[in-house]
Amino acid sequence: MAGTKAGATTFAVGLVLTLVWIFFFRRNKTGHPQAPTPVHIENKPETHIENKPVFENKPVFENKPTIIVSTGAAPAPAPVPDTRPQLIFDSWNMVSRAMDDWQYGFRISNNGEAAIDVRVKRLQISPQTFASSDALPQIPAYENAFIPVFLEAYKSAPDSPEKWSLLNAMKKAYEARDKRVTSEDYVIPIIAKYRDLEDNEYESTAELHYVPARQELTFGATRQRKANEPPNAKEEFRHEKPVLDFLDRHRIPNQAVIFLVDDVSTCVGLSGADTAAALNRLFAKKRVYRSPIDARWDFGYWLADF
Repeated sequence: MAGTKAGATTFAVGLVLTLVWIFFFRRNKTGHPQAPTPVHIENKPETHIENKPVFENKPVFENKPTIIVSTGAAPAPAPVPDTRPQLIFDSWNMVSRAMDDWQYGFRISNNGEAAIDVRVKRLQISPQTFASSDALPQIPAYENAFIPVFLEAYKSAPDSPEKWSLLNAMKKAYEARDKRVTSEDYVIPIIAKYRDLEDNEYESTAELHYVPARQELTFGATRQRKANEPPNAKEEFRHEKPVLDFLDRHRIPNQAVIFLVDDVSTCVGLSGADTAAALNRLFAKKRVYRSPIDARWDFGYWLADF
């Protein structure tokens, strides 16, 4: 009996110890997963700090101004606007303000947008005769205007009717010209300069003809270009062709027919400077010959293949 009792006591103690072990150790085991909570909190700042440099890359976008500057620095000629003013020389005309008060000048049409600060460049009728005009503040879009033109010789006599006699001045210059070219109209270039509302400058150029058969002034076709542009090959050819055509019209077989620059210019409608430049280029191309002469522009010219 004593042995049985001792065994039962031992079994009871073991059972109690087993329950105690289960109670404490399993409780600790199930409670253990709560421990990462502080670890998770400690890791959050590290993740946040490590991600910050990604947002600090924003200065990369500050390089955009560099791209804009390099793009804008590339020089390029501005195109001619589609809505530009387009001045056309219409006619030589008279405006009467009273029975004894009149003016002569150019009638000009604007086939485009408003033209600002319209000025006709000084006219050279002959080596000694010039004409001028007053500027117009503007010619509105698709309207026309009158620009008075007067002979400079009569500035000191503003009331003289001869002040407006451009027709008579052209006739006198025609009559004083080389008699070999009396069949040719007397022609001078007329140039109007003006701006658009964006300050682009333009030139309209036309030939003013004195027609001997009818004793009248008429305009040829008007051409327009942007002002202050250097002449290109097309413009140079446009000057050289009428010069060659003129010399060819007055060709005499097997004879050098020499003309002065001024005689050529008043037959082709170019300024003296443009005519001299065209003849100089033709001389360099061996299309014409020249000889020094005591006259304006220094040379007389004739066709090379006479």
